[in-house]
Amino acid sequence: MSEERTNDPIARELAGSAYRFVRRLATGGMGEVVVVEHLALGEERVMKLLKAELAQNEELASRLRTEARLLTRLRHPHLVQVLDLGTTAGGRPYLVTELLEGQSLKAWLDEHGFMLEREALEVARQTLLGLEPVHAAGIVHRDIKPDNLFYVSTPAGPTVKVLDFGVAKITHRTDRQALGQQKSTAEGMLVGTPSFLAPEQALGKKVDLRADLYSLGCTLYRLVTGQPVFIEPNGVELLKAHALKPPVQPSRVAPQDLSAGFEALVLKALAKRPEDRFESAQAMREAVEQLLDQRPAEASETGSHVASPKKGGTVRITDPLADIPPGFDQDSAHGTRILPDATISKPDEHDTAPNEAPALTAALSSPTAGEAKATPPQSPVPLPRRLQLSTALLAIGAGVLLAILSLLALRIRG
Repeated sequence: MSEERTNDPIARELAGSAYRFVRRLATGGMGEVVVVEHLALGEERVMKLLKAELAQNEELASRLRTEARLLTRLRHPHLVQVLDLGTTAGGRPYLVTELLEGQSLKAWLDEHGFMLEREALEVARQTLLGLEPVHAAGIVHRDIKPDNLFYVSTPAGPTVKVLDFGVAKITHRTDRQALGQQKSTAEGMLVGTPSFLAPEQALGKKVDLRADLYSLGCTLYRLVTGQPVFIEPNGVELLKAHALKPPVQPSRVAPQDLSAGFEALVLKALAKRPEDRFESAQAMREAVEQLLDQRPAEASETGSHVASPKKGGTVRITDPLADIPPGFDQDSAHGTRILPDATISKPDEHDTAPNEAPALTAALSSPTAGEAKATPPQSPVPLPRRLQLSTALLAIGAGVLLAILSLLALRIRG
């Protein structure tokens, strides 16, 4: 047995329990993620624990329990499976999930840059299949993004699983009580990741299942273009963009040709008003499936760019417990990292919206707010190749004509 297995503090806390510590996956924020082995079954699993110094924080412990109970009740092939819930000998709450072999879509994008349209549609289809029972149970995920969609290797091909329900909103009061969620997030508090945040979330308003569809639209945009819908210098401007700015059409910035149907689907999901989006996950899934039926796999789409999730070395479960600085609503901060009010190079990377509602409200009431709403963002669009060639020929012809006229003028003077 390795020295890490015996000397790690978690290994000592698990002594005498049903689990044996194997290795660490992630440490940071409010929690730790480790691989453990179930002694009786001989099966490796993932355990997520609160840090020792936070073990007595009832708010965080309650959220961990709620996530576990929620996912246990919603067993589905496209949702991560929770297998156990308990407390270590040292008093640290934990939940245990299946060990997934593969990588998050965020990790996949970091490696490949972007995804071809058909593959992105398949990701959307499977994600929506996972969201359908979630929404039917009156639960809004509130943090759909590439980091929380896990690409799992299976014999049948890549399978998408939805992860991290740490900031999920349970809309039915009786269900909140049954699952142990003491309160819903107050209006005016921001929850989610800024680059994937629905306008109503950005404004701190009440959200429903259509907020998840907007976030999925942002994810599809990111998958096929290689960039977020909006890139802004700080958190307030990013929230303001989601609330006010129309998105640049993905076909204008994508490094690939996109079908008109795909673009229409993404833009419908990104509608500012919830009532202008798809009415449900099922309705959006049916639209996705219709596009998949119209766009069969082509030889050019099965080349080296499209890759399966990594096997073996990349085994990862999102750590749902991150820094919650003083003065921030723990409901809104749990599960992600606070986005600093500074230049952000990758605004879609683990960044969580702080409680910036007052600053955003002031920004929206400023004289420039109307301008932002009325003026769509401009993106440089290259001239068509034929027009570029014509322009070049005209320029050459004009130069030759000037040279001839100059020679004639010299002869006349001579």
